[in-house]
Amino acid sequence: MDKLNLDYISGRRIELGLTLKDMAEALGFKTASTYLKYEKGSYSFKANHIPVLAHKLRCTLDLLFLDGNLLKQKSGLSRQEANKRQLEIWQRTLQYEIEMMATRSVRACEGFVTRLNSFEKYIEDQERNTQPPAT
Repeated sequence: MDKLNLDYISGRRIELGLTLKDMAEALGFKTASTYLKYEKGSYSFKANHIPVLAHKLRCTLDLLFLDGNLLKQKSGLSRQEANKRQLEIWQRTLQYEIEMMATRSVRACEGFVTRLNSFEKYIEDQERNTQPPAT
């Protein structure tokens, strides 16, 4: 399995206000301290933990990995195509979150919206920089 970005996992958990106990329960661990050992790298997350982590942390799978954009690596898409696809995934995730959680999700989604807007601007800047000059 590719190496997980444990700093992202712990930072995202904190950003969302999730406790160690919340994560332990989601993953089926008996105690928060057991989960902490996974988050700190003492134990290795198993493949079946990854989708649960992504769901609980409200992120896409590729963000959990250190080895760059997993979508790009596994699909053969160009960097720009992978970034556009990633943006579409995030936009649908945000839309789903708002529809399903209603007013409770607005505060939880603020950090996600900020990252989404930042990523969208990054893609637009990349597209501007790769377009040939007008003649």
